[in-house]
Amino acid sequence: TSQMSWTEKEAEKLLNKVSPDARRIIVEVAKKPEGYKPSELVQVLGLKTRSVGGQLSSVGKEVKRMGNKPTPLLRVKADGGFVYKLDPIVANVAKKLAG
Repeated sequence: TSQMSWTEKEAEKLLNKVSPDARRIIVEVAKKPEGYKPSELVQVLGLKTRSVGGQLSSVGKEVKRMGNKPTPLLRVKADGGFVYKLDPIVANVAKKLAG
């Protein structure tokens, strides 16, 4: 069903609605399809470790508003911790936005 996957149009809508900080994080995670360690993300973007989750809260809110979409940003277990991975369609749109 279309509800289970993202379209480019939906991804654009999502990226336009989330906070600028959440958009920065998504655009950065899009650069590493194999997964992005939170510690690396924090360093590259100059964030506080605990602030990443808070800055991503607008993503969850927008996903809920858009109906029954799967979260585009996954936390995947890896190397005793986790990495962030992005839905491939959302990642492609994020890369285009980043220029």
